[in-house]
Amino acid sequence: MVGTAFLLRSDIGGRHVDLAADPAHGGHASVDVRGPRYGNVPVNVTLFTASGDSIVAVSFSQDFQHGFRHWVAALVGSQRPLGICTGTVLAAPVTAGGADTLYVMYGKIPDGAIC
Repeated sequence: MVGTAFLLRSDIGGRHVDLAADPAHGGHASVDVRGPRYGNVPVNVTLFTASGDSIVAVSFSQDFQHGFRHWVAALVGSQRPLGICTGTVLAAPVTAGGADTLYVMYGKIPDGAIC
């Protein structure tokens, strides 16, 4: 198990976002970020240990459009997230033969829609 001390680093079209797991909030952390541009944008998400060692990374392209709310979310665990509002889910094992997986979810929803 990764534990609660880790850093998630996202690069969304050149905009860097770092989130540290917050043990006071069950290991959760979040931030709202204004995207760098509309269109097809490369996204890289990397999970680091508290000491700064890279554990696992995933990369994808996301289509950012005017009039939509977009998200990139991550979860480390042993069970794939389920739900109607998770969006696209990418999975990468945290360590070879380990029980944890990095799940990265991303997607979009029209402004004003409820999910």
